[in-house]
Amino acid sequence: MPVQARRLVKHVASADGSGPSVIINDVSLDIPGAGLTAIVGPSGAGKTSLLYVLSGLDRPDSGRAIIGGWIGYNVLDGCLRDGATKELNVMADPRHPCHYEEEEMFCHKCGVQLADDADFCSKCGTRRKFAEEPSQPASSPQKQEVLGLGQLTPRQLIAIMQPLDEQYANIAALKKDIKGGEGAFTTNKTVYEWSLVCLVLSIIAAVWSLLCSIIGEGGSVSAIMALIVAVVGALLLIPGIINYRHHKSNIEDVLPKVREAIDTDRQAIAKVQEEMRPAVLMFPQSCRTDEANAYMLQLLLCGQAADFSSAVKQWEEHAHRVRLEQYEYEKVQEARRQTDAMVASAAAQASQAFEMHRQTKEIRELKEEMQRRR
Repeated sequence: MPVQARRLVKHVASADGSGPSVIINDVSLDIPGAGLTAIVGPSGAGKTSLLYVLSGLDRPDSGRAIIGGWIGYNVLDGCLRDGATKELNVMADPRHPCHYEEEEMFCHKCGVQLADDADFCSKCGTRRKFAEEPSQPASSPQKQEVLGLGQLTPRQLIAIMQPLDEQYANIAALKKDIKGGEGAFTTNKTVYEWSLVCLVLSIIAAVWSLLCSIIGEGGSVSAIMALIVAVVGALLLIPGIINYRHHKSNIEDVLPKVREAIDTDRQAIAKVQEEMRPAVLMFPQSCRTDEANAYMLQLLLCGQAADFSSAVKQWEEHAHRVRLEQYEYEKVQEARRQTDAMVASAAAQASQAFEMHRQTKEIRELKEEMQRRR
């Protein structure tokens, strides 16, 4: 999907309080619909701000964004267009109706870009769609405006994110129940394995006792050994039988109900995720987790984020710090493992050195003893 920007301008407050500074200065660009396009520049050049404006998360002070041949944002009417925001996974908000006209930027027949004031394609002569179709009657229903999260107030964002937080908590509880059910299967498997071990050991003890009684030829020691082995085998046989019966009872009665409960919980998770999907798709890819939603919601509730862009920026900075801390922790752990390995290797080398020193000393003493005997 091609993306175009036409004379975008964006001002931000200066850090020293001297007044607004230009972060996007009269930017016009064309991004093809296929391939890979990179926006590079030094820190503070305005790359992130430009992407926020192009994606609808922030609004420019002037200019317009054109996405897929349709105006995505136009400062003159201050709203996002339907054709762009559908591709950007931005959900319609019925609380903000706004009538708009579709503006065709490319010929629907040959794909050539149309001039702003042209009614016909310069290549094939096809008339613009909006020029062919009659205007919408005043009595016809208006189309609903599709707003990006960057245009919502903190109260509206909280109204969207609080239900998501509850749904995330519900999913976490269901996953915990599923983990507990899967633990029941693991425990039952362990019980079965222990029952087999006990039964096998009891059989070995019985065979050993029989061999002792046969080979011993009636000796008292052999009889005592056979008796001891038989008692040990009986002691192993009892828990083996009990564990096997417990395992069989679980398979017949308990585990089918547990499996049914797990399937029900998984269906409930799928249903909740399906209900969440329209709202979750409004968020950037980096913010579609329960942790991100809870963090940004806390920022909005505490007044530490004035809008969605600020909340996203703070969350991404926090997530980046967490990743760095995790990376540093893993580096420390790896360094400790390498240090332990080096200490063990040094200890082994020291032991070898002491052993070689001892052997050398013994050889020297042996040589001296042989020379004295001569």
